[in-house]
Amino acid sequence: MHSYVWKLLHRFQEGNVVLVADVYNKFRRSWLFIYATGISIAGFYIKDIWFLIAAFLSLLVVTLFEKNRQLSEVANKDLLTGLGNKNSLNTILEREVSRINRKGGFLIFLFLDIDNFKHINDSRGHKAGDAVLVEVARRLKKQKRKYDALIRYGGDEFCVVCSQVQTEDGGTQIRDKLADILHFDYQGDFGEIRVEASFGMATYPSDTEDLQQLVALADYRMYQQKEQRKLLRMGG
Repeated sequence: MHSYVWKLLHRFQEGNVVLVADVYNKFRRSWLFIYATGISIAGFYIKDIWFLIAAFLSLLVVTLFEKNRQLSEVANKDLLTGLGNKNSLNTILEREVSRINRKGGFLIFLFLDIDNFKHINDSRGHKAGDAVLVEVARRLKKQKRKYDALIRYGGDEFCVVCSQVQTEDGGTQIRDKLADILHFDYQGDFGEIRVEASFGMATYPSDTEDLQQLVALADYRMYQQKEQRKLLRMGG
């Protein structure tokens, strides 16, 4: 079918080829849309009314498919940071657990929360808070391995799914490295802002094989660390 369409495209006048190129530039991420547009133009050229009707129906179906894909992407993506959102978490966990069951290793689930984030919002404004969240996401992306997944769970909470970690100690090393990377002074239009994160870690299958419990355990351990830090600061 591809070769047939390209044969027709070769018969186009120069203006039609430019039109196809323009469609490509606008919809380069959707090869299906380009394919259907090429068929429609071919229908005009060969003056075959039934072919043209079929082409328009094809274009309609593909357009709906593309819109559905875009809506699905928006529904599972955090617009501020570009990371996955809470809606995507279960799908990601199920996919990576399946990978672990096939290939072995451990799945490390990290739950993290920005310390004193409410104070940042209250004292510097929500734009400053958003800037900090974007910077945190940027730093996490920079450390992301091939099969890792990053999620903004909500507010100032993030999740990191680390798949195919060979040892449990490897998970601890990843957590400590990320904690170090997320301990920084943010320099921007809102003045200097001290940023630090609390972490909770849970391991599949060592801690639990239930995914909801895995998330809940990491969340609980994160808040434990946060409370311990508060007590230390009060004691200091």
